[in-house]
Amino acid sequence: MINFNILKEELLNSSKTLLGVGPMSKNCVDVVIEICNTHLIPIQLIASRRQIDSKSNGGGYVNSWSTETLSDYINKYDKNNLVLLSRDHGGPWQNYTEVDRELDLHDAMESCKKSFEIDILSDFQFIHVDPSVDINSAVSNIDILERVYDLYSFCIDIAKTNNKDIYIEIGTEEQIEGLNEYREVEHNINSIVNFCKQNSYQDPTFYVVQNGSKVKEAENTGVFQNVDIDTYENDEKISQIKEITELCLSYGILPKAHNSDYLPYDTSSIYPKINLKGGNIAPEFGVIESKVLINLLKQFRLDSELDEFVQLSINSGKWIKWMKEKSKASDLDKAIISGHYIFSLPEFNELKDKIVLGLSAHKVDLDTEIKKALNDSIVNYLKAYGWVVS
Repeated sequence: MINFNILKEELLNSSKTLLGVGPMSKNCVDVVIEICNTHLIPIQLIASRRQIDSKSNGGGYVNSWSTETLSDYINKYDKNNLVLLSRDHGGPWQNYTEVDRELDLHDAMESCKKSFEIDILSDFQFIHVDPSVDINSAVSNIDILERVYDLYSFCIDIAKTNNKDIYIEIGTEEQIEGLNEYREVEHNINSIVNFCKQNSYQDPTFYVVQNGSKVKEAENTGVFQNVDIDTYENDEKISQIKEITELCLSYGILPKAHNSDYLPYDTSSIYPKINLKGGNIAPEFGVIESKVLINLLKQFRLDSELDEFVQLSINSGKWIKWMKEKSKASDLDKAIISGHYIFSLPEFNELKDKIVLGLSAHKVDLDTEIKKALNDSIVNYLKAYGWVVS
């Protein structure tokens, strides 16, 4: 297993950003493994609890994998241990089951802890502690920090008991289009570092910075949407982000940005320049897969299969959370946005068999075409983030 302390020093002393890729599908996971194996570049595989959770919590929507089976899969094919298994948005009510059952705080926290325990036992190295969601009431920053400390202690204790090395990422609020206030971040980091010192815990490795990015439909809204690579240094909001990243680094904590999807190369290349040491991208890769599928169906006139895919995606309802206010998205747009949520459904697997057969008549392999597109996109982000891809 990679020694992340060495990698952390590399990140601290170079102009690089560690890429986090959401495991949107089996194809996406396979491409991450292949890139790590071929180019010897580390990539975080950032699994949210909705995507992949423990068997006892019902697994997730990605490839019918559980935490345990995903770990087994990575361990089998990751030749150089460069795929960094990471829990993204680990916290109470961060999976469908806890929300659907309308659990109270105590039960949701206990369920979350069981999920974290399986993560750690399954060799997840990074745990994102994110108790920003509460389905029962609004929560103050004080409440969130108290929950952070509870979950932090639990994870550290489980890791020590089982002789596992883990690294903690802290996120204290839901991602918004706005920016953090300097004093707010300073207060939170001070509080977290003091908590760690009092308990002889290692400080968190990452702190999630509100960098103004927000994914809506199939684009990135907010601060980075209109940033110019030639003038970013004079941008007031970018300067505000850089002040916060430098604050994090002064504590030896790596600042990280979520919702980094749909940013062009030049804009993404600003991340390492302003010391954002981690960037997470997820829904964009699901959208890429759906776009390749739809474009092939259009190109080879597989109209009934296209209609069936669109209907399955629309019926899932998973596009709703991504919509802008007064959205003008068509049904096809909604299907592209939500398509990856249905990839593990039996109905889609039956449809995919028909699509594969239809494309084979034109000597086209669906998964090969999807993987090419995913590879190109992930490699593009790696280059933007400062990695040399041979």
